[in-house]
Amino acid sequence: MTLGLIIDNEVSRYNNDVNWWEVGIRIQAGSVANQVLCNKTHDIGNGIWFDGDQRPWTYFAKNEMENNNSGLLLNNGKIGQQGSSGSPNDNEWNGTWTGTNYSTHCYSSGSDGTLSPFYVQNSGSLLPTNNYWSNAAPDPITVITTGGSWTAGCVYTAPSFKTGGNEQKGLTDALSILSASEEALETDRERGIRWAGEYGLYKVLQMDEELKYADNAIASFYEGKDNGSMGQLHRALVGFQNARNGMLSGDQLSVLHDVQTEQRPEQRLKESLEILYSNMHALKEMDAQSEQRLREIAQLCPIDDGFAVYIARAALLKLDTLPRMYSSECEQIPAPPTEEWKTEP
Repeated sequence: MTLGLIIDNEVSRYNNDVNWWEVGIRIQAGSVANQVLCNKTHDIGNGIWFDGDQRPWTYFAKNEMENNNSGLLLNNGKIGQQGSSGSPNDNEWNGTWTGTNYSTHCYSSGSDGTLSPFYVQNSGSLLPTNNYWSNAAPDPITVITTGGSWTAGCVYTAPSFKTGGNEQKGLTDALSILSASEEALETDRERGIRWAGEYGLYKVLQMDEELKYADNAIASFYEGKDNGSMGQLHRALVGFQNARNGMLSGDQLSVLHDVQTEQRPEQRLKESLEILYSNMHALKEMDAQSEQRLREIAQLCPIDDGFAVYIARAALLKLDTLPRMYSSECEQIPAPPTEEWKTEP
């Protein structure tokens, strides 16, 4: 089965004026099982909206819905059981609500909330207390409280180190990445995940002086990364984005050639940026060797080889008359069991 990934998006309305008809993230029913993880919607009418019957093994976890008219909306369909006893999916419903003040919403006669039960923690924003249904829908979403927590976390995909201005939470999350950086890792998968986490923290610290100097270990981490290959590659990436907008500064290609990469995601990022810088003014006239290498990178696993895989895929949209679908082995999931929906034993 092909897996759809909707991960690490943040959607809000620019003037914080909530209109009930607007939608942050909308997922149509289709041929893939979507994993909707670590997204944030705030100050927009409908946070995350599912249309129709989603495929079995659809997951909805660690999403944050804040100041929405309806945080989660099921429109004429279902998403199946979310979480299980002792293992809630830890979505959060925060802020204040307008209108009828609901957290989850089943809309139309085809949305039977009992077919999409949620296992949640019985505390604060993790518990959707305003559970609403309308227009003759049979029942609202079934909410079952349980112990435990979502163990996978979002630290590697969407570092949110100071959610709601909570500096202590930010400090704890940042230090957890530094602690993981000291572990000896054996596989490309482990090293790729760790690099993504470190890069995410590095970008946050660029913008957050308070967190950067909240602990000596964090300050030392940032200085080391900024002066090393990670900082050099990040500046090259930002430089390319600026150059595409007509703000080229310096000979970034020469700088790239001098970068000594330390890890596999960095090597892939360097390769991708070298190709793009060399063909910046005419991507469609790229030489055959560069195009072939870009296609090879686009077919790699983004968990092992980093977000350079996505950069390559995006660049190839400029070359192909019809968009091609790239999906590595690590982006597939096994076919689900024969039962239609995962349920409690």
